Amino acid sequence: LGTFLDGRDVRRLKTGWFFQDDGSGSSPGRQFIEWCRSDAEEHERLNVGLMRLVQNTALAASPPENLLADAAKALERSMDAWRREVDALRKDADQFQDEHSETRAPAVLAIERQLRRLKGEYLLRELANRQFLPGYGFPTGVVSFIPTTIDELKRQQAAHEGRKKVLRKRLPSRQMEMAIREYAPGAEIVMDGRVYESAGVTLNWHLPPGVEDVSEVQALRHVWLCRHCGATGDAPLWLGQCPACGGSLETTKYLEPAGFAVDIRHSPHNNVVSPNFVPVEQPWISCPTPEWASFADSRIGRFRYTDSGHLFHGSRGLNRHGYAVCLRCGRAASETGPASERDVPDALQDGHPRLRGGKQQDGASRCTGTGFAIQRGLLLGGSRTTDVFELQLFELQDEGTALSLGIALRRAFCGRIGIEEQEVGVRVRQGKAPDETILRSIFLYDAGTGGNGYVSAFRDHVAPALRDSIHILDCGKQCDAACHGCLLTFDTQYDSAKLDRHEARAFLTDERITGLDLDERCQILGPNSRVPTRPLYRHLSEVAGEPGMEEVRLWMGGAPDTWDVEVFPLYSEILRWAIDGRLIHLFIAPETWTGLGDGARHSL
Repeated sequence: LGTFLDGRDVRRLKTGWFFQDDGSGSSPGRQFIEWCRSDAEEHERLNVGLMRLVQNTALAASPPENLLADAAKALERSMDAWRREVDALRKDADQFQDEHSETRAPAVLAIERQLRRLKGEYLLRELANRQFLPGYGFPTGVVSFIPTTIDELKRQQAAHEGRKKVLRKRLPSRQMEMAIREYAPGAEIVMDGRVYESAGVTLNWHLPPGVEDVSEVQALRHVWLCRHCGATGDAPLWLGQCPACGGSLETTKYLEPAGFAVDIRHSPHNNVVSPNFVPVEQPWISCPTPEWASFADSRIGRFRYTDSGHLFHGSRGLNRHGYAVCLRCGRAASETGPASERDVPDALQDGHPRLRGGKQQDGASRCTGTGFAIQRGLLLGGSRTTDVFELQLFELQDEGTALSLGIALRRAFCGRIGIEEQEVGVRVRQGKAPDETILRSIFLYDAGTGGNGYVSAFRDHVAPALRDSIHILDCGKQCDAACHGCLLTFDTQYDSAKLDRHEARAFLTDERITGLDLDERCQILGPNSRVPTRPLYRHLSEVAGEPGMEEVRLWMGGAPDTWDVEVFPLYSEILRWAIDGRLIHLFIAPETWTGLGDGARHSL
């Protein structure tokens, strides 16, 4: 992408410019896709760089043209998803607009705001969020808190440019999942011995968060949870049913804040005895893939993994009824009850003071935000895509036991691959076993935005990690329930009352541990035989793609009337191996070959 955009300031490019047709019949994004599939192969410097990049990795055996084709396909998926969102918004705007009225309806105005937000998003941010560009190590999902008041600004009589630089350096910031709790409206933040009260969200979007009085299009979306299958997701519009199973949804509108700020007229104090804290809420998470794998003894449980898991961190405010937010100035306050039953909070009544002031020298100014501009019952939060691993141990129904076991598994896994525990998150929520019985699913996910690939390795370590977790749960300090020697960490402190290492240890019976390994009579490839931890076609694809692999032999059979060669998951991989120069041998049972049609034989 850098080679294609050479000569442009990529930091300032917008999503709408890249994805949307400008009238010439082809967008820059479409041109990039075609370039990857044709002209890029002739770019010698690019090819050399690609081969250096993948050297000594699982992609080392793939020629540059395959890597370029994969890049084109990945961008095409991202572009199609973005266009579907834009088309859905345009369709709804046309539906709400009255043809006989010259005035646009409030719903149309709201949708137009969302369209401007989608089209005006920074390109690199959008591509990282959609997992086309790697997000790990980049400061995505970071929001700032602005503690500056009018009194402090008056004391800073430096030049305007100099003041901006100072503000940028001194603004505290947190990852989104922490910021919606620590900086949320109504929360009190202690800084340098002084207590500041957050009073709203900053409406800046592209501009630095220190610039005053910026009103930008805000990110209003809907997060949903399926009551039947447990899937989660987010969308720009309200959905009526689950896209995965058609079940009913629990849907909530949320705002992804650009940052948080104090009232510009706020006077900080030093009473740190009893600061206000916003309650901690567990994230919504799902692993949207139907491909489950089982342990050696399938009665123990099952697990699955995806690199496209959905994770939503949200806050419902001090009273857990959401926030009222003014989209004109950014002032926000926790709802005192259901929005449909209560009046607008006092802080957002008509004529309320603007959060960050106006043009008056004393910072005073009245906000004109009323009606639709005051959004009620909003969650503050954000959705992201990351690597997610879901583990279901049958008969595991207690939340505390499941969470204790999940934390022990994380510690065992991170110790095995040599990473910090904070790189992997843990979550427990209700799920359904194959027989529809209710149980608790344990989720491990990459904490880094976009995923950093750690959790993907857990598929190959789940059985050993379960065995290692026994030693963790036995706790060398012999604590009563949980301590820093076994289960307590910075991110588990809020669930400390639920944790119980004894219950988790009792669940790991000898029968369950023994069932993790193949029975001796099933070890047909020797003592190192193991159960595949992913679908067979994926496993074969990964093994055959390793550097140094020269020959692939496949034995196939079965009823010929069930064969559909071209939709066989391995078919495209077999063609790719052949193109890469590998020797492919197909061994097909005679009775199967005889029964295949001419089309299937030709494809083979």
